[in-house]
Amino acid sequence: RTARHPQKALGEDYVVLLTTHQLVHNAVKKRLGQTNFRVPNDIATNLLLGVSDLLVTDYSSIFFDYLATGRPIVHYVPDLDDYEVTRGLYLEQDELFGPFCKTIPELAEHVEEALAGDGRSALSVKGAERINAKDDGNATARLVDIVFRGVTSGYTVHRDFGTVKESVCIYLGGSVST
Repeated sequence: RTARHPQKALGEDYVVLLTTHQLVHNAVKKRLGQTNFRVPNDIATNLLLGVSDLLVTDYSSIFFDYLATGRPIVHYVPDLDDYEVTRGLYLEQDELFGPFCKTIPELAEHVEEALAGDGRSALSVKGAERINAKDDGNATARLVDIVFRGVTSGYTVHRDFGTVKESVCIYLGGSVST
């Protein structure tokens, strides 16, 4: 079971797709070359999330988006200790909404277990209730009311975030893959 050939590791019952963060996409493409599982960078991540039965991710915040599907998530974090010291984590290991593993054999085992279920994950559903509670199809309407119409009645609007820092947005191009 190798990272270079995840399809071989899981067998023909699964279709493995790899999408990478746009900052490392070209390096991964150069390292792996042509593959059947590496997704081109111009395919939107939200499309992949919509057709995926399971998400394998490391520390990426993409799992917050995937929670809304209620489908299983497996966290593969072989370099957890180093990452935690240098970057920090959104959540601690015991707060994640799916199994946590550090090795390829553990990853394959968790993937097979998750996909053997009914396509839903109690942990993901619980996570969606906690994290995505307002993802009800009306989030854009609420945003338009608050930001463009100035309507705040009936909404919880937070204005004091405990900082006087200026907000800066740096746009690196389309957020098509994570």
